[in-house]
Amino acid sequence: MVACAQYVILRWYAAFFIAAFTALPVALLFWQPLDLTLTEVRLERSVALEAAALLLLALAILGWVSAELARTPVQTVIANAGFKRTRVRMAAVAGVSVVVLASAFAIFMLSGERARTATSIAAQRVGPGYRFHAVSINVATAGQHTSVSAIVIAWDQREIRRIPVHWEE
Repeated sequence: MVACAQYVILRWYAAFFIAAFTALPVALLFWQPLDLTLTEVRLERSVALEAAALLLLALAILGWVSAELARTPVQTVIANAGFKRTRVRMAAVAGVSVVVLASAFAIFMLSGERARTATSIAAQRVGPGYRFHAVSINVATAGQHTSVSAIVIAWDQREIRRIPVHWEE
């Protein structure tokens, strides 16, 4: 009985992560400029290949687990134990939804006035010829004192630099 519940939960999580991991590469297109992504792949090919291989491995394992738990004998045992047939559509919708919501939040947080300030400071530090994209913004408030720290990626065709910036508001 406990094993059947675990199978139902495991299949739900497998479907959730298959959907989320499949949506991640698409979401990446919205998280940062395409030119930055292409430059990262070109300059750091081994990192990109490793990430792609790990993603494909995770998808293969999760797909296998989901397929095995969807087999008729397993579903029959689960049904005989009193559990409903596992429907994973909602798990897949939830997985994609998490990626979409996280993407919307990241895009919203990294496209405001503070992101523009961060990229402006980084541009002053590294000089001309680079493109800029804020990837992290942290705000700390103590009383009426606000401190902002950010990481800005500066890139051109030859290099990618991570520029830490800080200012007080």
